[in-house]
Amino acid sequence: AVNVCFAARQTFTAEVLAMAINQLVEQVPLPLLLMRSLIQTVAAAPKLRPRVVETLNKLVQKQVWRNPRLWEGFVKCAQQTAPDSYLVLLQLPVAKLQEALQKVPALRPPLAKYASHPHVQATTA
Repeated sequence: AVNVCFAARQTFTAEVLAMAINQLVEQVPLPLLLMRSLIQTVAAAPKLRPRVVETLNKLVQKQVWRNPRLWEGFVKCAQQTAPDSYLVLLQLPVAKLQEALQKVPALRPPLAKYASHPHVQATTA
């Protein structure tokens, strides 16, 4: 059903996808298809990339790592939205950031470079 929605781009416009994301992220518990929906949103509607990154930030606040399936999708989505997601990744608890970097080692060098910029250090301090 999710694939059908993304295929029907005239009906499910970027604005409709944005509203759906907002509703999904507020559900308790978070729906298992949330991360797949976010990943597909970036592919189907690239202009929603900032909205997806904002949603990733909300998921950090909701401690997304407590659900292993959502956490796995979170890491994939963060990789897909890099470098926009770097600041979000830096908001993770250290142990979770290390876990994410173990899952996607290619993120480590560019994230370390990003984190070394003075403006980022002031933001995350």
